[in-house]
Amino acid sequence: MLDRVFSRFDMIDANLSRLQECEKYNDTLCLVMTMNSMGWAYLELGKNEEALTWLKRALQLNYSDKQALKKYNCLYSNTALAFHRTGRQDSAQYYIDIAIKYARETETLTFLSNALAFRAQMLMKTSRVSLARASLDEALKIKKQLGDPYYFL
Repeated sequence: MLDRVFSRFDMIDANLSRLQECEKYNDTLCLVMTMNSMGWAYLELGKNEEALTWLKRALQLNYSDKQALKKYNCLYSNTALAFHRTGRQDSAQYYIDIAIKYARETETLTFLSNALAFRAQMLMKTSRVSLARASLDEALKIKKQLGDPYYFL
């Protein structure tokens, strides 16, 4: 447990340094990716509001290459997770739907299967079992297609 916690703090420190480099070179995609990484690190530490702050900052950047941002759709699923953990289910649903839409459009299947599995979890908590099952079935089908070693029949 301590190694995992310390590694998250190390990641945060490294990302803070990286942010300065991204800003120095005016590299917006680097900023988006680094802020997403900061958000993920704070999610892992259970600091969900802090995570949400970083993820929202990434979403607010005026990044001109929208196609690249769509391919980096884990930003949207991480944002959905942060909203979910802070009890804002409508926002969580909104962002997981965007993550799924962009993952479909860009055919980023690993992100798609993860987002579908997360959506299934959210739907189960609201007793929408048939919709949850459909999302989970699709996620498992994709994992099988990818040969995911964590896929179990």
